[in-house]
Amino acid sequence: MRPAPDKYQGWGGVSLDRLFRPASNYYFFDQGWVLSSNGASWSKVLTIADVSRPVSVALVWTDRASETPVKTETNLVNDLDLRIDLSAGGQGYFWQGNNYYTSIDSCARDGYALRNPWPATYERKNNVEKIDIKASDIPAGATQITVRVTAFSLTGDGMDPTSNSQFRQDFALAVENAHQ
Repeated sequence: MRPAPDKYQGWGGVSLDRLFRPASNYYFFDQGWVLSSNGASWSKVLTIADVSRPVSVALVWTDRASETPVKTETNLVNDLDLRIDLSAGGQGYFWQGNNYYTSIDSCARDGYALRNPWPATYERKNNVEKIDIKASDIPAGATQITVRVTAFSLTGDGMDPTSNSQFRQDFALAVENAHQ
């Protein structure tokens, strides 16, 4: 099997040891903010708990059913983007949701998100975005990350599927190895 994520195996299996770490290693945010226009964003600065361990961030949202699903097209009604920014030594670094490799067949895949990917492209197919930052990609002296969620495209009411009177979307975020 290749390192996750993969279109054949998804995100892989559950690692139960992660469930028993101190609560200070986590940050959870559940539906506490509503994005109501394209380009609207929410951000949070978090402190890295242990720079010798990877940082993992997952963004999820409930996307309403699209009007006419087409198998060959993207069927998201509302599309959110996840980004992590980090500064150290006057240098900026960033990671984007679901940006893990340049080619699905690459032998260099390691299960971690690409740092400063070029070209910088966002994923447009899923209502789950994840970033796993390997410890060796966290520069010396770095202590904080900025997590940003941005509404790329809001074309329906993601909070009330019976209504389409407003375009809005809430979301949930889980972060491992960083806290407020």
